[in-house]
Amino acid sequence: MSYLFDSSAIFKAIARNTVEVLSKNYTIELARYELYNVLWKESILYGRVNCNEAKIDGIC
Repeated sequence: MSYLFDSSAIFKAIARNTVEVLSKNYTIELARYELYNVLWKESILYGRVNCNEAKIDGIC
């Protein structure tokens, strides 16, 4: 069975270091932009992720 992952599920998998669950599954094309927004919020607004961890060019 295949699954469809949204950006919040992808971010949680990355944060929990369980990215293997994402393999051979699907997501929507918009997820890449939503993930960029999540990383921006986590680093700039909440300060939970530093810019080096997020690797956000042009934001920090």
